[in-house]
Amino acid sequence: MVSPPLATYGSCMPPRTDALLARLVPLAPRRVVAGVAARYIAGDDLLDALAVARGLDARGIRSTLDILGEAVTDEREADAFADGYVDAIDRLVAAGLEPHVSIKPTALGSELDWDACGRRVRRIMAAATAVGGTVNLDMEDAATTDGTIALYRELRAEGHDNLAIVLQARLHRTRADVAALAPLAPHVRLCKGIYPESAAIAYVDDAEIRASWLDCLEVLLAAGSYVAIATHADVLVRGALEALGRHGREPSSYEFQTLLGVREELVARLVAEGRTVRVYVPYGPQWYDYAMRRMRESPQVAGHVARAVVTRAVGRVHRPARRSS
Repeated sequence: MVSPPLATYGSCMPPRTDALLARLVPLAPRRVVAGVAARYIAGDDLLDALAVARGLDARGIRSTLDILGEAVTDEREADAFADGYVDAIDRLVAAGLEPHVSIKPTALGSELDWDACGRRVRRIMAAATAVGGTVNLDMEDAATTDGTIALYRELRAEGHDNLAIVLQARLHRTRADVAALAPLAPHVRLCKGIYPESAAIAYVDDAEIRASWLDCLEVLLAAGSYVAIATHADVLVRGALEALGRHGREPSSYEFQTLLGVREELVARLVAEGRTVRVYVPYGPQWYDYAMRRMRESPQVAGHVARAVVTRAVGRVHRPARRSS
């Protein structure tokens, strides 16, 4: 396969106006956010997510399903999330789709009891293992990092090689975490990270975050890890392609991952080149917090919402008065 020139992946930095407009997003009416978020969320239930996954599959794109929700503080709700993932795995197989799901420890009760969370994760793992599926253990805010990595290590020690973990380049500690996990040749989804953290524990400058991401990628590739390259930034796609070339990686030894509804032209380009691309497909009624985080991460998306708010406000101001009969 002959790759296109790396210059194909140019800059896509958001306009400064989008970054400024993004400050208005918290003021956006919920219904406006819902209208914009519809592009980035599969829907309210599993049937919606399966329909999106089938559509992606028809275009040669893989998917991972994620039930929206986190910070669960009720055991029954945590059990319901585990039930939902087992059902999703079963339904993916029935639909002839790859059984691949992404789970969050706090949705499975880690804030209540890490041991109970681990039992729920093992139940999901058992369902996935039975059908040759993969479970992606998502990383949340920095307070959960130690517990998530410890759980990952426990499960890998038990022989769960179909378990992937997410690592966030934003955190200062991640380079050391990557090195410590390297002997396991972990399956890692490497992302920049979207949770706001203090400068004491995280990089806040975009250039530093990108440098950390590229550094972590180098270590993972050298360790023989299967890396899910999770980015929408052209500069990081370029850097990843250069690193993959240096390490002589075949297309079957890595994949790119993107978010539903984001950079669809990039997805199409990567697929056309014969690269594996997996799209993160979130669904469920708890969509609002997810949508707000996505908007904080992407000024372009936030700018779109802010413009909608401004347009509605201007429309109300300039709407002609209704004539009396």
